Amino acid sequence: TTPSPTTSPMYTGPVQVGQTTTLKAIATAPGFSTSAVGTAVITINLGGGNVTIDYSTCAASQRPLWLAFQDDAAAWTVVTGVNNVYTFNVTGARGGVAWVTQSAGASTVAVEYLSKAELTASAVVVCPSTSTKTVTGTTAGVGVTDNANVSLGGGTTIVSANQFTISGIADGTHDLVAFRHSLVAAPASGIIRRGLVPTNGDVLPVLDFNGAEAFAPATALVTIGGIASGESILNSMRYQTGATCDTALLYMGLTPVTGSAVTVSGVPAASQVSTDFHGIDLSAALTNAFRSVTEFHHALANVTVALPAAMPMPTVTTLTGPYKRLQAVYTLPSEYLTTTFEYTGSSNTATMMATSGYLGGSAVTLAFPNFSSLAGWNNAWAPASSSTGNWVAGGASVSLTTTTFCSEGSRSTFAATQGTF
Repeated sequence: TTPSPTTSPMYTGPVQVGQTTTLKAIATAPGFSTSAVGTAVITINLGGGNVTIDYSTCAASQRPLWLAFQDDAAAWTVVTGVNNVYTFNVTGARGGVAWVTQSAGASTVAVEYLSKAELTASAVVVCPSTSTKTVTGTTAGVGVTDNANVSLGGGTTIVSANQFTISGIADGTHDLVAFRHSLVAAPASGIIRRGLVPTNGDVLPVLDFNGAEAFAPATALVTIGGIASGESILNSMRYQTGATCDTALLYMGLTPVTGSAVTVSGVPAASQVSTDFHGIDLSAALTNAFRSVTEFHHALANVTVALPAAMPMPTVTTLTGPYKRLQAVYTLPSEYLTTTFEYTGSSNTATMMATSGYLGGSAVTLAFPNFSSLAGWNNAWAPASSSTGNWVAGGASVSLTTTTFCSEGSRSTFAATQGTF
């Protein structure tokens, strides 16, 4: 009689997509000795990959209508999501991902170019689930010529008629920072309440900017380095606190700085703890260019803050295709770790981003791809070939791994230039 073989798992460990594995078939039956009856070499391909982009927690308007990826310089490949989670495999040194979203009838086609290490570092959760809270409160001591801001747990609001509502407060323990800044000549004032654990719907005790818990701000002179002819300079101040380096807005500069120095207000040493940092914001604007820097210092002291490098004017050309395909060529200043090129026409937007890890140098060529031959693509998503509009090229010092600026002397910089097509 023919024995009935049974199966026995010989390996139950993990397998990886693209992994080549040798399998051995074993047959057993009563009265027969175990023997190998065959071997085979196979490549595991389960339809997964080493890159995961998760839109499952996003609102419908934030989920892509279409998504594709590029493995190094290979052709673009369309990916079908499973429960709004997209996976694909990048084997080369770098890759790209493109997707389409739509809102109120206007489409945005986004293309991002990253190194393999950046793409595969961890699953990208586009809309991470976070619990946020809202609290309300009242103030005293805010006059009609004053501007007051209150911040807590990542949420910031402006006081209006001595009342405020702060939304978007993250879970956990946070410091409340309130700051009154005069629009004329009255003195400023600040309040910090440490270690609050707010509950949604809390009504906070009154913030009295003339009361016992208030402090008189410290001041310092900030000298601005690298101002170009014709630039208009604005200064704002922020404050970072807590283990999560929460950002609190102290005040926004509303009038241009006169000259190359500005007196700023902040928190005196007696009201600080070691993990607090002032963020000195400076922005410089020309007709078609903008650049900004935020420099972080614990103590508020006289300091020189240099403006970042200006973005060069790119060479922008139009490529052939069934929709508007622009190409931008320029040299990215070394302090910027990411660069973007974006243009809008016929109510649709095309945007491209590349990291320094992808570029491998300062030379940048961003050309909007031709997706017209790919399954599911709709040419109407992109700016129409006959459209005209504006483009913006930008650079930023923030990288994909930047998580906090709560360190002495750290800087966050950005620059952009714009034109028409």
